[in-house]
Amino acid sequence: MSIKSYLEIDTLPGFLGGGTISVDAVELFYPATKTKVQGLRIEVRKNEDITGVSFVDIDEINGLLKGIDYIAKELGEGCKFKMFEANYRTKSGFEITVFNESDSTISCTITSGIASIHGDVSAIQRLRSLINKGNAALIAK
Repeated sequence: MSIKSYLEIDTLPGFLGGGTISVDAVELFYPATKTKVQGLRIEVRKNEDITGVSFVDIDEINGLLKGIDYIAKELGEGCKFKMFEANYRTKSGFEITVFNESDSTISCTITSGIASIHGDVSAIQRLRSLINKGNAALIAK
């Protein structure tokens, strides 16, 4: 048996094709063992039929935030060739990829399970803000 409590942080709209990302702070309590698991539930919704959900454990959140900072900042720095791709993946398979298009536009893809959504690279900074808010909610408990 488990008891789940959660706080809906927010939903990011505005991805190509109408995709969204939702972030919730979650705590699971197991009464039999008196243990708790905390983390973020991140839902990537491509459309009504295609949704992926990842759980990012509280111990992984700081690494995810640092990974976002790195891939958003570097933008192909030090690459030998014109085209580049940088990604960060959590243990649960939540993945953020930053890459350049053939016209040099910088874009991102955010993936959870079978759902991938695409957008402008500025989307990952908005996502970072939600992840940070979720982390703050978990730490405040």
